[in-house]
Amino acid sequence: MSGGRSESSGIGAARRERLHRQVLEEIKDAARAELRAHGPSGVTMRAVARAVDITPSGLYRYVADHNALLGLLAADAYAEALAEIRAAGAQAPDEEFATTWYLSTLALRRWSLTHEAEHALLVSPTVMNPRPREVVEAVRESLAMWAEICEKAIQAGQLDPQQAGLPVVHTKVTSGAASAEAVSLARSAIAAITGHIALEVRLGWEGWEGSVEDPAEYFSDYSLAIMTAMGFVVRPTMVAKATG
Repeated sequence: MSGGRSESSGIGAARRERLHRQVLEEIKDAARAELRAHGPSGVTMRAVARAVDITPSGLYRYVADHNALLGLLAADAYAEALAEIRAAGAQAPDEEFATTWYLSTLALRRWSLTHEAEHALLVSPTVMNPRPREVVEAVRESLAMWAEICEKAIQAGQLDPQQAGLPVVHTKVTSGAASAEAVSLARSAIAAITGHIALEVRLGWEGWEGSVEDPAEYFSDYSLAIMTAMGFVVRPTMVAKATG
C-alpha cells in the first residue's frame, strides 16, 4: 500500500511541476508582450497577472519579484541572441576565425535591430538591480563565446595580440578555455561593438552632422576596423553588408 501511495505521490508531483512550468511560460509570454508594447519600465506585475488571469499575489508563487521576472526575460533574450549569433558564425568556412567573428558581429547587430525592446532590457544599467543569477550567467556565457573565437584565432595565427591597438589586460583567468589575452581582446572589442549598436538602435544616425547613407555598410566597415584594432592579421573572406 505504501508503495502505491509513493508512486501516486510521485506522479502528482510530476504533474504539478509540469503545470508550474506551463504557467511560468505563460507568465513570461505575457511579460514579453508588455515589454514589447511598453518597454522595460512598462512591465508591471499587475499587468502581467491580469494577462494570465491570476491575482498579483498569485504571481509571486511563480516569480520571486519584479526583478526576477525581468531577469527571466533577459536570460531568454540572451539565449535567443546567442543562438542566432552562433548560427551566423557557423556559416564561416572551417578554421576561418576572422570570418566567424565578423559574421557573428553582423548577427548581433541584426538581432538588436529586430528586438529593440529586448535589447533595451539587456543594455539598461538600472532596470535590473541587482542582476539576477540567470542574467549574470548569460553575460558570462556571451563573453566566453566571443573569447573562444579570439582564442581559436590566436592559436591559428589569425589574431596577434602583439599587434592589437585595443588594451590587452593580462588578468588571471580561472575558468574556461580562453587565455587572458583572448578574454581581454574580446571584452574590449565587444564593448565597442555593442556601444555602436546601442547608439544606432536607440538614436539612429539621422540626427547626426553628416548623414550615414547606409547604416549596414557603415557597421560592416566599423566591425572590420575593430578587428584590425584587435590584432586580426587576416581579413574575413565573406565580407558583405549587414542586413538592415
